Amino acid sequence: MSTSHQEPGIGDDTSPGLELVDLRKRFGAFEAIRGVDLAVPRGHMVSLIGPSGCGKTTTLRMIAGLETPTSGKVIGHGRVLSDGASVVRPELREMGMVFQTYALWPHMTVARNIGYGLKQKGHEKAAIASRVDEVLKMVGMAVHGGRYPSELSGGQQQRVALARAIASRPDILLFDEPLSNLDAVLREQMRFEIRNLQQELGITSVYVTHSQEESLALSDTIVVMKDGVIVQTGAPREIYDRPRNAFVAGFIGLTNILSLTGVRNTDRAVTGWLEDGTSVTATSQGAPAVAGDTASVSVRPSEIAIDPEGTHPPEGRNTIAGSVRDVVFTGGVIDYFVTTAAGLELRVQAVPPLRAERGQSVILSFDEAKTVILERD
Repeated sequence: MSTSHQEPGIGDDTSPGLELVDLRKRFGAFEAIRGVDLAVPRGHMVSLIGPSGCGKTTTLRMIAGLETPTSGKVIGHGRVLSDGASVVRPELREMGMVFQTYALWPHMTVARNIGYGLKQKGHEKAAIASRVDEVLKMVGMAVHGGRYPSELSGGQQQRVALARAIASRPDILLFDEPLSNLDAVLREQMRFEIRNLQQELGITSVYVTHSQEESLALSDTIVVMKDGVIVQTGAPREIYDRPRNAFVAGFIGLTNILSLTGVRNTDRAVTGWLEDGTSVTATSQGAPAVAGDTASVSVRPSEIAIDPEGTHPPEGRNTIAGSVRDVVFTGGVIDYFVTTAAGLELRVQAVPPLRAERGQSVILSFDEAKTVILERD
């Protein structure tokens, strides 16, 4: 008697909500996606973030079934959707998708737009009407079912697109830069609405964005991509506080990258020197051992204190002397651009009131534990 082999996790309720296994995509000789592995727990939201051309949108399209992988697997809620040999069609994947351009039918009312997918799947008219009313209430559009897309604002159209995506109760929800066409105030409002709705419904979700603010605010997990590969995966706080290399540090938030020479390692710290002879020590947990006598460290502008010349910061803090080149007031934050004697420029961010004037000599200080040693890219 023969028995069929079942891969671990496939088909059981404990498997990830979404799993990508050695996913690859070629366009001719160009390999756009080069072996992506990712497991998203059920009910979690993961953001794919990176610069244009990094592969995040191509990855999302392969998850959706809009692109066929060259090799590798896409597995949704324990079900193999793509494995190189066979591919499940997009409409059979039990996924909802929210597009950047809303993609609403202009000749259909809001209610018909939302119910269209349910109608195509053969649901009865009464069940469709009930579900449409339900999701319209979820997205705060209960009184707009009879309107047409042209009669709605951009934010309202995006709410309709979201309602349409969740109307069929999908296993997985996909977002392709859905807020990029909205103004800053609406983007912030919609971020919270999307996150609250995703958590309320418990839908496994993948969110593609180039905005670090969106990824930090929305995600359980952030996946940073570059050149078709995953550079770092982790919780938002982990990615922000412990970037792996200079690329991640610079892409997720603002940072200062300091180059050190004469580096020495101890059990608890890495110490090196700036060009002007100032020593800098990093005691951050999990810091990689430095091979050779050069290294780079990352320090967030918000982690740097700025004080008048002659100030003596407490032990455990790195100190750098400099002169304020410029001061920029942006409302709740003041940016100070400080230049050292050796020409190194550091950016410092602090809340008002003003702590230093343009041209003033200052002392910058920052916690050794907040000074992060970076791996070489």
